[in-house]
Amino acid sequence: SLKEKDMELEGGEFIEFDKLLIATGSAPGLPAANITDSANICSVRTIEDLVELKKISSISSSAAIIGGGVLGLEIADSLMTLGLNISIIESGNRIAPLFLDKQASEIIEDALIEKGIKIYKGAKVTEINSQGVLLEKGREISADFVVMTVGICPCVSLANKIGAKVKRAIVVDDYMQTSCEDVYAAGDCCEHKDIIYGLWGVAKEQGEIAALNMTGKKTLYKGSVFAVKSSVAGIEMGCLGNLKKVKSSDKEICVCKGNKYAKMFIRGQEVIAVVVVGNIEKLFEFRNYINKNKDISGKEEQLLK
Repeated sequence: SLKEKDMELEGGEFIEFDKLLIATGSAPGLPAANITDSANICSVRTIEDLVELKKISSISSSAAIIGGGVLGLEIADSLMTLGLNISIIESGNRIAPLFLDKQASEIIEDALIEKGIKIYKGAKVTEINSQGVLLEKGREISADFVVMTVGICPCVSLANKIGAKVKRAIVVDDYMQTSCEDVYAAGDCCEHKDIIYGLWGVAKEQGEIAALNMTGKKTLYKGSVFAVKSSVAGIEMGCLGNLKKVKSSDKEICVCKGNKYAKMFIRGQEVIAVVVVGNIEKLFEFRNYINKNKDISGKEEQLLK
């Protein structure tokens, strides 16, 4: 109990604590669809998941990927190299919407389609069964198995049991402490200022700050910079910053040459986000400018070249 500052493990053993860190992570998200018992569904969270995915891929000829984010694109690209017929099903109006703007997304989409991957956008899944996936308007996507990449579901059952404040995830303050005194949280299971990052690098940063505060070294968590890089269909891509924060009034500077593309979103003197395709080494030159109100005046186009 929190009052006694002890906890009971599954086998009945009790452990005492002064400070407690909850780092329970997350589980794969699921679409709001009817999933039959006969459906062949894979997720990608653990080594065991990957072993199972490799096994089922070796005896299959087609797969459907539900979720067109970066993970979904990487899996689709990898399975394509094994000779499978691949379909990507994305509920949004473009692939990788959290990390690619419209133009960057179109470059990657064209490359995937050229490789033979089918992409269905604005598609709502209503059922997953042994034959594949059924979409809202009755369209059927045949697949021997389905891979779920529709985000994460934070594991919050322990936090709920002890009465910590939970929204979509465990709510933490600027010191990574939950609403319960001496109880902290970090990683996929928590949210800070309504943001769930779902990224390994952020989990590591949050864990370090939680540890400092738990050991008496008061350290402020100011939020993290979204940072993603990947390679799909032979094209590198990446994003720094949160595209959700971009406003229509923000200044945009874009450089585009064939499959090489870079765009910077600026508000005043502050860089909000940067998207890069095909020139990934440029991406991390921007890290010191993201959300730090550093004056970028006169350097914008130079950095994008």
